[in-house]
Amino acid sequence: MISAFVLVLCVTQTFADVTVSVDTNAPISGAPISPSFVGFSIEVMGALGMMGEDGDRVAFANLLEELYKKSSGAHAGPNLRIGGNSADESCFRKTLRQKMPDGCSFFINETQLLAYKRFASSTAHAANVSFVIDTNFGLSPDPSVVAVGHVAALDTAGLWPYTRGVEIGNEMDIYADHANVPGKPHHRNASYTYNDYFVEYAPFVRQYRDAGMPGRRLQGGTFAGSSWNKYIPDLILAYGAEMATYSMHKYARTTCNDRTVTQVCRTQLHIPQLYIVNCGIMAQEATAYGITVWKQLAGLCGILVACVLHTSSAWCCECW
Repeated sequence: MISAFVLVLCVTQTFADVTVSVDTNAPISGAPISPSFVGFSIEVMGALGMMGEDGDRVAFANLLEELYKKSSGAHAGPNLRIGGNSADESCFRKTLRQKMPDGCSFFINETQLLAYKRFASSTAHAANVSFVIDTNFGLSPDPSVVAVGHVAALDTAGLWPYTRGVEIGNEMDIYADHANVPGKPHHRNASYTYNDYFVEYAPFVRQYRDAGMPGRRLQGGTFAGSSWNKYIPDLILAYGAEMATYSMHKYARTTCNDRTVTQVCRTQLHIPQLYIVNCGIMAQEATAYGITVWKQLAGLCGILVACVLHTSSAWCCECW
């Protein structure tokens, strides 16, 4: 494990050479986080562009293996989250004759899922990678329309041993904001609220389990960061038994402003019953634009809660 300092893996700005001293014997603030906390978030249509059409892209596997080697001993490797905005516009299609609802802009099939498995089990085997699979919540509140077929196909493709979590939709808290905005996806109407979401969430969880999803395999949340944050404890209390992880999205351009990395990581997030574990940063301060930061939170029900700040698709900074 990396102790008591921030490892910055991607910065979009160039800084003058400086000498930085790090006390590696300083006490660790908070619980250690698994090395698998580092990874990439990839839109659905770009997944095989990264992993290879047949799951055989060695260059990407080598990169993930290098990240894996940053921590010693046997441990979980980098995580690949397949989803984002594209998840709510993607539909699993078992056959070309299968009728799909309007709004499906990208089709997922079993061949693609088998490529995911081949990448994890063979090409990137040495990196011990796992997936978070984001599923379609946007096109219909009925999980049987498109989402359940996707989950059932994960079972058919043999992906559960390599799947750390399943997300139900992406950034549902801004569905209402986009309802009447030209060029934005219109997944719900402008009156959509957290209470509507909470009611719709239940059948997705139930039918995913019926379709073969193992227990404690949900990654909850994925809110964009809004007034819905106050409902996070409510959601965790209701579905904590099904969740292994929880994800919050916070964007650097709107969250960080001109604050440095240290200031961002020390900021307390005012969410009832949740608190940020101080990262104990001992590294050069840098303007937070363009830097991806995961912040660990302690949550309820034994769930690992993550707060993400990002402007790019890479989750590439860890602080423990």
